[in-house]
Amino acid sequence: CDVPQRYKGDQSLGNWASGIRMAYNRIRRGLHTDRVVTDQHIQRLEEVGFRWRVAEYKSFEERFEKLMEFKKKHGHCNVPLRYKHDKSLGQWCRSIRRSGLNIKEGRKSNYKITKKQMKMLERTG
Repeated sequence: CDVPQRYKGDQSLGNWASGIRMAYNRIRRGLHTDRVVTDQHIQRLEEVGFRWRVAEYKSFEERFEKLMEFKKKHGHCNVPLRYKHDKSLGQWCRSIRRSGLNIKEGRKSNYKITKKQMKMLERTG
């Protein structure tokens, strides 16, 4: 069961699945969520094959390589959020930028990024 957020067959099902995934991820990180997701809910969803991650996981290195390809082609690293050739790259860049700002301002970051990775990104522009 890998229902995407924008599921064309039933938009409300896609929205529900997305909300469940967000709540589950917040619970796993020890954060508060308004949505009630019990261990029993999680178990039942897993029994029917519910996938907690719909998008294919890509490592920092894979994303960074895609960013360097974008920079080579366009001359900059300002990937649009909805970059038509790789929508996930624009979203990743936004997440990385927010995380970098949060870390620099002493706040918690939702994205795990090392100091080495931050330096790599800063050097690229």
